[in-house]
Amino acid sequence: MATQTQEIKNMRLISHHDLNGYGNLGEGIALHQTPDGRRIFYMAHVGPPKDVTSVDVTDIANPKLIAQTDLEYPHLRSNSLSIVGDTMLVAYQSTDPNQPGTGVGVYDIRNAEEPRRIGFWDAQGPQSRGCHCLWWTDGDYAHLSTGTPDS
Repeated sequence: MATQTQEIKNMRLISHHDLNGYGNLGEGIALHQTPDGRRIFYMAHVGPPKDVTSVDVTDIANPKLIAQTDLEYPHLRSNSLSIVGDTMLVAYQSTDPNQPGTGVGVYDIRNAEEPRRIGFWDAQGPQSRGCHCLWWTDGDYAHLSTGTPDS
C-alpha cells in the first residue's frame, strides 16, 4: 500500500472492508451496540441497488459484513439513517417527485443479521421526492426534511 504521509499524519489504517463492491455511501451512518456487546456499523447507500449495509466491527481489525439489503425501486436512494435502541429509521428519496417507495422505513434491528421492516411513512406526493435527511435521537420524534406539505 502506498503511503502519503501528508494525508495520514499521526494516523494509521487499522482495517478496511470493500462492502462486496457496493460503496457509494452517504452521510447515513450509525454505530449500534447489541445486548451481547457486539458493535454493528450501519451504512446507507446513496444509490441502487443497495439500501443498507451492516458490518460487525467488534473486532475493528477484522470487520465482517453481516447484512446487505437491496432498495425496493431503482429510483430510490437511502441517504440517511438513525438508530435509537433496537429501531432504525431509514430515509428514502427518489430522483423525481411523486415516486413510490419514498418516505421513511422503520426497522427492527434486534437481529443484526436480518434487519426487518416493521413500518413505513409514505412521503410520496406531487411536490415531494421523499425524505432526504432525518434526525432521531429520543425515540419519540423524528425530524425529517421532505417535500410534503404536512411534514
